[in-house]
Amino acid sequence: MGFSVSASAAILFTSILLMASTLYITWENTYYQIMDARSYWYDLKESQLHFNAKVTSLAAVGTDLEVNFTYLGPSIDGKFDVIFDGSYNQTVTTYRYLIPNVEYTYTIPGGTSDTNVHSVVQAFANGCVLKFQYQYNGTAVNLLSQSVYCPGVK
Repeated sequence: MGFSVSASAAILFTSILLMASTLYITWENTYYQIMDARSYWYDLKESQLHFNAKVTSLAAVGTDLEVNFTYLGPSIDGKFDVIFDGSYNQTVTTYRYLIPNVEYTYTIPGGTSDTNVHSVVQAFANGCVLKFQYQYNGTAVNLLSQSVYCPGVK
Protein backbone atom coordinates (compact mmCIF):
# COMPACT_ATOMS: atom_id res chain seq x y z
CA MET A 1 0.00 0.00 0.00
CA GLY A 2 1.48 3.30 -1.01
CA PHE A 3 0.52 6.90 -1.40
CA SER A 4 -1.49 7.99 -4.36
CA VAL A 5 -0.03 10.45 -6.83
CA SER A 6 -2.36 13.23 -5.66
CA ALA A 7 -1.49 12.63 -1.98
CA SER A 8 2.23 12.72 -2.80
CA ALA A 9 1.73 15.95 -4.76
CA ALA A 10 -0.20 17.48 -1.83
CA ILE A 11 2.54 16.52 0.64
CA LEU A 12 5.21 17.92 -1.68
CA PHE A 13 3.24 21.16 -2.26
CA THR A 14 2.66 21.62 1.50
CA SER A 15 6.36 21.04 2.20
CA ILE A 16 7.34 23.63 -0.40
CA LEU A 17 4.92 26.17 1.11
CA LEU A 18 6.29 25.57 4.62
CA MET A 19 9.88 25.90 3.36
CA ALA A 20 9.08 29.12 1.48
CA SER A 21 7.31 30.67 4.48
CA THR A 22 10.22 29.75 6.78
CA LEU A 23 12.73 31.24 4.35
CA TYR A 24 10.65 34.43 4.05
CA ILE A 25 10.43 34.86 7.83
CA THR A 26 14.18 34.31 8.15
CA TRP A 27 14.90 36.79 5.37
CA GLU A 28 12.56 39.38 6.91
CA ASN A 29 14.17 39.05 10.37
CA THR A 30 17.63 39.38 8.85
CA TYR A 31 16.55 42.46 6.89
CA TYR A 32 15.20 44.18 10.02
CA GLN A 33 18.34 43.33 12.01
CA ILE A 34 20.48 44.88 9.28
CA MET A 35 18.28 48.00 9.21
CA ASP A 36 18.51 48.31 13.01
CA ALA A 37 22.30 47.97 12.88
CA ARG A 38 22.46 50.58 10.12
CA SER A 39 20.28 52.98 12.12
CA TYR A 40 22.45 52.44 15.23
CA TRP A 41 25.61 53.10 13.19
CA TYR A 42 24.19 56.35 11.74
CA ASP A 43 23.05 57.51 15.19
CA LEU A 44 26.50 56.73 16.61
CA LYS A 45 28.29 58.64 13.83
CA GLU A 46 25.92 61.60 14.23
CA SER A 47 26.52 61.71 17.99
CA GLN A 48 30.28 61.63 17.35
CA LEU A 49 30.07 64.32 14.68
CA HIS A 50 28.17 66.76 16.92
CA PHE A 51 29.82 65.80 20.23
CA ASN A 52 31.12 68.65 22.36
CA ALA A 53 31.78 69.09 26.07
CA LYS A 54 33.81 71.46 28.18
CA VAL A 55 35.02 71.66 31.75
CA THR A 56 33.31 74.64 33.37
CA SER A 57 34.93 74.53 36.81
CA LEU A 58 37.23 72.54 39.06
CA ALA A 59 37.16 72.76 42.85
CA ALA A 60 39.09 71.20 45.71
CA VAL A 61 36.89 69.52 48.32
CA GLY A 62 39.30 68.26 50.97
CA THR A 63 41.72 66.11 48.96
CA ASP A 64 39.08 65.31 46.32
CA LEU A 65 38.55 67.10 43.02
CA GLU A 66 35.04 68.20 42.07
CA VAL A 67 34.67 68.41 38.28
CA ASN A 68 31.85 70.38 36.65
CA PHE A 69 31.40 70.03 32.91
CA THR A 70 28.79 71.13 30.40
CA TYR A 71 27.69 68.75 27.69
CA LEU A 72 26.96 70.52 24.38
CA GLY A 73 26.22 67.72 21.87
CA PRO A 74 23.10 65.66 21.09
CA SER A 75 21.61 63.58 23.93
CA ILE A 76 23.63 60.44 24.68
CA ASP A 77 23.88 57.75 27.34
CA GLY A 78 24.92 59.35 30.64
CA LYS A 79 27.40 56.67 31.70
CA PHE A 80 31.07 57.55 31.28
CA ASP A 81 34.44 56.31 32.50
CA VAL A 82 37.04 58.46 34.22
CA ILE A 83 40.76 57.83 33.74
CA PHE A 84 42.93 59.74 36.20
CA ASP A 85 46.67 60.07 35.45
CA GLY A 86 46.55 57.07 33.10
CA SER A 87 44.75 54.69 35.47
CA TYR A 88 41.09 53.75 35.56
CA ASN A 89 39.42 55.74 38.32
CA GLN A 90 35.66 55.13 38.15
CA THR A 91 32.57 54.69 36.02
CA VAL A 92 30.08 57.50 36.61
CA THR A 93 26.54 56.13 36.37
CA THR A 94 24.74 58.98 38.16
CA TYR A 95 23.12 60.31 34.99
CA ARG A 96 20.76 58.36 32.74
CA TYR A 97 21.34 60.70 29.78
CA LEU A 98 23.56 63.66 29.02
CA ILE A 99 21.37 66.46 27.69
CA PRO A 100 22.74 69.50 25.81
CA ASN A 101 23.57 72.68 27.74
CA VAL A 102 23.29 71.04 31.16
CA GLU A 103 26.08 71.10 33.73
CA TYR A 104 27.10 67.79 35.32
CA THR A 105 29.26 67.11 38.37
CA TYR A 106 31.39 64.22 39.60
CA THR A 107 34.20 63.80 42.12
CA ILE A 108 37.67 62.30 41.72
CA PRO A 109 38.88 60.90 45.07
CA GLY A 110 42.38 62.13 45.94
CA GLY A 111 42.48 64.49 42.97
CA THR A 112 44.03 67.37 44.94
CA SER A 113 46.35 65.46 47.26
CA ASP A 114 49.47 67.06 45.72
CA THR A 115 50.56 69.99 43.52
CA ASN A 116 51.59 67.96 40.46
CA VAL A 117 50.04 68.44 37.01
CA HIS A 118 47.29 65.83 36.60
CA SER A 119 45.55 64.49 33.52
CA VAL A 120 41.91 63.35 33.39
CA VAL A 121 40.13 61.62 30.51
CA GLN A 122 36.36 61.22 30.43
CA ALA A 123 35.45 58.43 27.99
CA PHE A 124 31.83 58.49 26.82
CA ALA A 125 29.67 55.64 25.48
CA ASN A 126 29.88 56.88 21.87
CA GLY A 127 33.69 56.63 21.88
CA CYS A 128 34.36 60.35 22.32
CA VAL A 129 36.60 61.69 25.08
CA LEU A 130 37.02 64.93 26.99
CA LYS A 131 40.60 65.30 28.18
CA PHE A 132 41.87 67.99 30.52
CA GLN A 133 44.91 68.81 32.60
CA TYR A 134 44.91 70.72 35.86
CA GLN A 135 47.17 71.66 38.74
CA TYR A 136 46.31 72.26 42.38
CA ASN A 137 48.48 75.01 43.88
CA GLY A 138 47.46 74.49 47.51
CA THR A 139 44.57 76.97 47.47
CA ALA A 140 42.91 76.73 44.04
CA VAL A 141 42.63 74.31 41.14
CA ASN A 142 43.83 75.71 37.80
CA LEU A 143 42.59 74.24 34.53
CA LEU A 144 45.64 74.12 32.24
CA SER A 145 44.17 72.67 29.04
CA GLN A 146 41.22 70.74 27.67
CA SER A 147 40.32 69.06 24.40
CA VAL A 148 37.63 66.87 22.85
CA TYR A 149 38.32 63.92 20.56
CA CYS A 150 35.96 61.60 18.70
CA PRO A 151 37.16 58.61 16.63
CA GLY A 152 36.80 59.03 12.90
CA VAL A 153 35.83 62.72 13.11
CA LYS A 154 38.27 65.22 11.69
